[in-house]
Amino acid sequence: MEFASDKCRTQIVDGERYGIEREPLLIREIVRFDPGIDDVVLVTYPTSGTNWMQQIMQLIVYQGSSAMTHREFCKRSPFLEDYGERISEVTTNSHPKILTTHFRPGLLKMNQSSKYVYISRNPWDLKLQRTQRGLSYTSPNSSERTTERQFGKIPNY
Repeated sequence: MEFASDKCRTQIVDGERYGIEREPLLIREIVRFDPGIDDVVLVTYPTSGTNWMQQIMQLIVYQGSSAMTHREFCKRSPFLEDYGERISEVTTNSHPKILTTHFRPGLLKMNQSSKYVYISRNPWDLKLQRTQRGLSYTSPNSSERTTERQFGKIPNY
């Protein structure tokens, strides 16, 4: 089932639906990107434990050495979506690398000598968490609060 609201925030690029925040050229670059030998590609849905898994993977790859700053953390496991046309910068670093993306695994080029980690999360739990996060950003009288007034307060787990 497809909702009209989904179409407003998405675009079709080469037959697949993506968020409007990404340029089609950038999307095509990521889909064509070929990870290097021994690279680890972390594939997650947003808010499904991405940062948590990035930290665990960094501790493994860097033998227990944790990043000291946020900049270093991001450099150690860059998001492919943040590089776009500069994606070649990711390929020139030493291997193994931890590469992170929110793209679906089936859209990415698979390399037999790379490793892939896919994080999934119960969709009901994800929806609840995203709704709670969204409500924290709204005013008490906003239309988003209508659902809460109609169906009751969402329990805080």
